[in-house]
Amino acid sequence: MDDNIKFWYKIYTDKGNKENNDDAYLMKKFTDIEPKLFCMVCDGMGVNKFGGEAAKIAVKFFEDHLQEDNLKNLTRKEIKGFLREMIFKAHRKILESKGIDITNRFVGTTLSALLFFKKYYMTIHIGDSRIYLFRNDKLKKLTKDHTIQPRKFDISKKFHPSYTISNALGIEGFGNADISNLKNLEINDLFLLCTDGLIDFLWDYEICEILRNNPVEKVIDKLIERQKQNYDISLICSNYKDIKFDDTTIIIVKIVE
Repeated sequence: MDDNIKFWYKIYTDKGNKENNDDAYLMKKFTDIEPKLFCMVCDGMGVNKFGGEAAKIAVKFFEDHLQEDNLKNLTRKEIKGFLREMIFKAHRKILESKGIDITNRFVGTTLSALLFFKKYYMTIHIGDSRIYLFRNDKLKKLTKDHTIQPRKFDISKKFHPSYTISNALGIEGFGNADISNLKNLEINDLFLLCTDGLIDFLWDYEICEILRNNPVEKVIDKLIERQKQNYDISLICSNYKDIKFDDTTIIIVKIVE
């Protein structure tokens, strides 16, 4: 594979049955430099509307500071340090915006992002949004959920997740982001970035099945269709009548010839 990578991508976002969409996303293309593409999903968290604002602040910060002038002279080794610095600056920006309101102490946002550099990719991850790679008919989760306990579903597959976020931008005790090394791309690699609104109602094997059996143009439609079917099943089967249909954001990126 040469360095002239081409991309196909599609984006979806919806507020579910919530009053506001607390998700935010960024898709940023570069023309004259390496890297060539940066994409990111954020999911605001908390008990008030500031969670959504935290997600928007993170996206706006990256949109403003991921400029060609800032990136054009970076080497492969310098990229990771640059991104880590960006993460901590975005974290401070959210903290400054929260002010002294004590009710905002545990309000923040997840962040999961992909950076494409020549014929390589890199993941940046905080929280419980996810990044998957579908390659050679196999699905691989590239991120690890930052939760105190793993996601749980009850024994009848009633889709009632129970877990606690342990790391997010803007919260007290924020830890380091998981930033991968640059890894090789292959033609037909398909990347899926999503917030937890999707994975609350789909198992990984269902995602893999949909990716394997549908043209890429139809993947998001099929994922949302299955998500809604499983949500309806959960309402019928579960004792939890107030199960939320969470805001959902999905980005699909495919490496094409």
